[in-house]
Amino acid sequence: MSPLAVAFVWHMHQPYYTDPALPPWARLHSTRSYYDMASLLEEFPDVRVTFNLVPSLLRQIEQYSHKEIHDPFRDVAEIPAADLEIRHKIFLLHFYFYTNWDTMIDPYPRYRELLNQRGRHHPEKEVEGRIREFSVQDYRDLQVWFNLTWMGFGARKKIPELNDLFEKGAWFSEEDKRLVLEAQDNILAEVIPLYRKLAQQGQIELTTSPFYHPILPLLIDSGCARRALPNLPLPAPFRHMEDAEAQISKAVQYHQNLFGKPPRGFWPSEGSVSPELIPILADAGLQWTATDEEILIHSLGAGRYRAEALYQPYRINLQGKEMNIIFRDKTLSNLISFSYSRRSSRDAAADLRNHLQGIESRTGSAGRPALCAIILDGENPWEYYPGGGEEFLRLTYGSFSGNLRTTTVSAYLDQYPAQESLPQLYTGSWINHNFDIWIGDKEENTAWELLSRARQDLSARQPASGDGQFDEAWEAIYRAEGSDWFWWFGDDFDSEQKPEFDRIFRLHLQNAYRLSGAEVPAEFLTPVRQREAAAWERGQSGFISPDISGSLSHFYEWQGAVHFNPATASGTMVTGSLSVNEIHYGQDRENFYLRFDPHFPFDSKHNQGLTLKLRFLSPAGYSVSIPLDSSEPKSYTLYRQKSGEQKEAVGTPSLLHLGEIGEMAIPLEFLQVRIGETLRFVIQIRQGSALLETFPFQGVFSLLLQPENERIWWGV
Repeated sequence: MSPLAVAFVWHMHQPYYTDPALPPWARLHSTRSYYDMASLLEEFPDVRVTFNLVPSLLRQIEQYSHKEIHDPFRDVAEIPAADLEIRHKIFLLHFYFYTNWDTMIDPYPRYRELLNQRGRHHPEKEVEGRIREFSVQDYRDLQVWFNLTWMGFGARKKIPELNDLFEKGAWFSEEDKRLVLEAQDNILAEVIPLYRKLAQQGQIELTTSPFYHPILPLLIDSGCARRALPNLPLPAPFRHMEDAEAQISKAVQYHQNLFGKPPRGFWPSEGSVSPELIPILADAGLQWTATDEEILIHSLGAGRYRAEALYQPYRINLQGKEMNIIFRDKTLSNLISFSYSRRSSRDAAADLRNHLQGIESRTGSAGRPALCAIILDGENPWEYYPGGGEEFLRLTYGSFSGNLRTTTVSAYLDQYPAQESLPQLYTGSWINHNFDIWIGDKEENTAWELLSRARQDLSARQPASGDGQFDEAWEAIYRAEGSDWFWWFGDDFDSEQKPEFDRIFRLHLQNAYRLSGAEVPAEFLTPVRQREAAAWERGQSGFISPDISGSLSHFYEWQGAVHFNPATASGTMVTGSLSVNEIHYGQDRENFYLRFDPHFPFDSKHNQGLTLKLRFLSPAGYSVSIPLDSSEPKSYTLYRQKSGEQKEAVGTPSLLHLGEIGEMAIPLEFLQVRIGETLRFVIQIRQGSALLETFPFQGVFSLLLQPENERIWWGV
């Protein structure tokens, strides 16, 4: 029987999130999948595997380890349960069940009880009404369980006290919660050193991907998407090979700095390849890359392809640059990713071994083992496996003996260099051998157009000499090129987190403008994602004419205005606002009115240096900036943007008062708008040049200006 070498390549990835509302997935997967997968191998010293670690993930793990990241999921966990505010409780009830219910909630009676108490299919608007049904102990147990269930089998083995908490199950104390959070910190700090140690010992190979995980062929030339789909609707061409080169070179350098030597292997994001990519990889010093089985089929052509052709490496020479390339066994990779979690671990591991033995019997030659590459996501599948996949992985790793053995890709290539040359390389990804997940849909194309616009504007402003701020602005562009943002645009996939990915994508582009000293264009403040209008976009229910006194003169003073509460606004992971509790706005015949209730008194130290900027998108170009660090009547200056960076003062009314609340009026004539037109605006909280918060979190505020005798007002 011919031997078979099995190369597991576990791809570890998270997109580069950013403040002020950082999703917690890099942290939570670190204490579960990332640590589990590496620590388990210490028990199987003869097993060899390859880990592909995306730099955008590694950087976040480093930042967590150094306490450089603001994570609202962690922030709300640290608050003593007795001190939780309403906004924190709403956040907990909405987001602290963000796990796989079948494997990470239902096996634990108390966590399951809390989910049932909240409701498994709750309308989001009912969350606020549920908060009083939970006791202080309920909230504390929820704080503990969400973080505890994300502690994997490796962490539980290293820190046995975690097992005691699983057994305790309920009536957790603040000390119990602190134990879990400290355990998270300890495990996070060990993730990168553990991978480094295993690599130095030769048990694992570490490879890289483009720094922020973009689809490289689309950066090189977005028009290449039509090679597989000739009729795919596309935006204006995006052709920036230099960005692909930067994403690759930055990744190689970062990997070398972190692990002490450059990577030999490279997994292109989503297995996406094109002929133009190969010379760039070779020039970066990389020796091998990988992609999907279907790319091999289309590269060889139906007439030449045979099933056995999959189980060997190939050489490919393009533009005089040569590389090795391997192709994953799609069937086995997808069985582990999507199917085996629904079977018993013993049956699944046995089925995988049977498949491998079948391949072994059909392939290989005397003295040269065939190579079976199993390449897949190394983090997300385990949420669907009982016990985080521990039993399946143990049985799988323990089954390798005799003619079946594991190898790293580079170790195999060193011993058995590629003998076959690939005549051409098909352009596509590991999903349907095309790129329609990331381009071609209306939302996706809009996102590409925004990216192209921001990049062009930044390039036009680039100074001749070096500028650190511009370097950071370019970094923001590279972050926005990541594949994950485009993944969630369009109708291919659905998730409650789609608005958050939309927001973060645009925030990266907004940062490119801010860091280069430019005003953010209005279109970057409006979501790409198509959605139903939020309540605050539908208008007020009647005229208001408040007394601009900095306090509520009477209960009905703002009755009929549009009301926005950051704590209950949907589509965001933030725990409400750090500066504003509520926003109200409306109109009468002559004025636009705005009220903003501070989280802390205006004259407190918390507001030192803060400025509220009211920015109108329609009519375009008008803005007002208001210092928030004193409590008194004020005047303000309304500005209108002219060409470039120039702006002119429109007027300085005195209709502004910061007292118990902030109230202001802007005459409609100053804005040059009429009844029947629509005001569209956003509110930003700044500290110097830094943007801290934007309201609303998604979309823009909108107000249709109605006549006084209008009988039909929009309901809120």
